[in-house]
Amino acid sequence: MSTEYGVRGGEVREETMGDEVDFDSGEIDRVDTVVRIFYTLLFILGLGVLRGGIYVLVAFQLGYTLITQAPPNERIGEVSNRLVAYYYRVLRYLTHNDAIKPFPFTDFPEPVEPSRPQIQDY
Repeated sequence: MSTEYGVRGGEVREETMGDEVDFDSGEIDRVDTVVRIFYTLLFILGLGVLRGGIYVLVAFQLGYTLITQAPPNERIGEVSNRLVAYYYRVLRYLTHNDAIKPFPFTDFPEPVEPSRPQIQDY
């Protein structure tokens, strides 16, 4: 599923699977609003699960570092970084700062920053 944005006649439009939402008219169809509410509720539930997963990864990284006295695991850092990027995309959708539905409706987002931690004294 893809979403495209375009400007037609000075109006910004979002096109999703043949549907158009006109942002400049000041009116949003009630059906579109009900569908948005449905997706919002689903993504809110998903954020709770995602937040729990991030907490588990944080605990694992801390335990790993404490036990092995080695730098944090790079693979777990990469996964964590991608989950944080996804969390951010979902929050942008929920707060109406982005009209594009996040994964699974689009590709999973790439990490925003490199996952290699900066070494510092604790």
